[in-house]
Amino acid sequence: MKFFSMFITFSGLLAIGIYLLRQDIRMLRLPRIRTVGKYEGDMGDLVPKGSKSSGRISFVDEDGKSHTFVDTFSRNNLRPASGSEVAVLYPVGKPEMAQVPRVLLRISIYVTIFGMAGLLLAAQFGLLGA
Repeated sequence: MKFFSMFITFSGLLAIGIYLLRQDIRMLRLPRIRTVGKYEGDMGDLVPKGSKSSGRISFVDEDGKSHTFVDTFSRNNLRPASGSEVAVLYPVGKPEMAQVPRVLLRISIYVTIFGMAGLLLAAQFGLLGA
């Protein structure tokens, strides 16, 4: 039973890591445009206080068209002030894939997910000293 639960946990971690990695690789393979967007404020009462907060970010693409997307900020202290400038990254010709670049966050997620999967694997095969 212990092996089965570790296998399920390992498989879940690996699946999440591969899913996130595929998204980032797809974004990295395409030529990207970095521009500046404007944080227009939070989504109001749609999100309870103390939880993740979502905010609208608007930007103008390379064709001069205006776009808006919703970004999630994990804590209130990371949310930019309304009207402030925010970096926006999107693939050329695909402004619907716009996102706020968070390189250190993504790296820490990968290190955590694949590190935990590696530790589970090492523990299963007795590679960790007891």
